[in-house]
Amino acid sequence: MGKAGANLYNAQAIVYLTLPKDYPDWSLVDWGAFSEALVLSVQDAGVDSLPDYEFVKFANDLMAPLKLTDDQQVVMGVGLGYRDEDSLLNQIRSGRMDTKSILTILD
Repeated sequence: MGKAGANLYNAQAIVYLTLPKDYPDWSLVDWGAFSEALVLSVQDAGVDSLPDYEFVKFANDLMAPLKLTDDQQVVMGVGLGYRDEDSLLNQIRSGRMDTKSILTILD
């Protein structure tokens, strides 16, 4: 993961999502819904995506190349491209937590 991340996963494109610096907390709900819609939309178009911290690890260094103003904050980067099934990165399979351990539904 380290070497792949250092090379930004060889993403063909990166979408950077920003918010105003003094955004209200509820903006994160809208932003989260938008980022999920982005990921689903590109998947529907046959493009893979990878949201990852590596894309924004040095967010301050992105300000000038992205022509962002001081009142904006880079929050997330999403790599876009076409999956290389032979890549070791795409061989990783993680387990899932039991839903009951992270979700409580009250009647």
